[in-house]
Amino acid sequence: MNIYLIAPLGIFLGLSMAAPPGPVNSLIIERSIKSLYDGAKIGFGAMTADFIFMVLIFAFQKTINFSYFLPIIYLAGALVFLYFAIDMKLHNAESTSNEFTFYGYFKGLGTGLVNPYQIIWWLSAGLAIFETFGFTLFYFFFIGICIWIITITALVHYSYLKYGDVIRRILTHFSFVVLLIFSAIFIYEELLIFHLF
Repeated sequence: MNIYLIAPLGIFLGLSMAAPPGPVNSLIIERSIKSLYDGAKIGFGAMTADFIFMVLIFAFQKTINFSYFLPIIYLAGALVFLYFAIDMKLHNAESTSNEFTFYGYFKGLGTGLVNPYQIIWWLSAGLAIFETFGFTLFYFFFIGICIWIITITALVHYSYLKYGDVIRRILTHFSFVVLLIFSAIFIYEELLIFHLF
């Protein structure tokens, strides 16, 4: 396919994966309030998880049945996101910037690695896209994710600088609720796997 078609398609796919509300965006929002760098590091950590999934799934798709790991993935995701939600609620008032450490990056990476939706996306849409367009599209896919990370961190941070504590409270509560919702969804999915619902 022509590069002039692959480039916008890849960027659009990257944006469409990164933009919907979810655990990663909740953490980006929460950290971007006080620091552009903290929010961006969460995002780039989660994007690194995407790169790891891409490599693993493309390398082992014919030898490993990833569906066997879904119960562990859902349980880990639910527990990690529940922990982040509680930690956010308890410590937000005194939260400080960690912009000169790798804390945010590894938090984003860990969140991405236990996020069932990221994993399932690569097992389904990611594989289908690879089989249709090959690797070239994924260069632009990651450019799309970078665009989203930079956009959301800047939007949140400068909104906070302009509107102050009202924006902080709204965004923090929103992020807290999103994390709780996704934790509950993953627990529900876990119960469905074991036919307990």
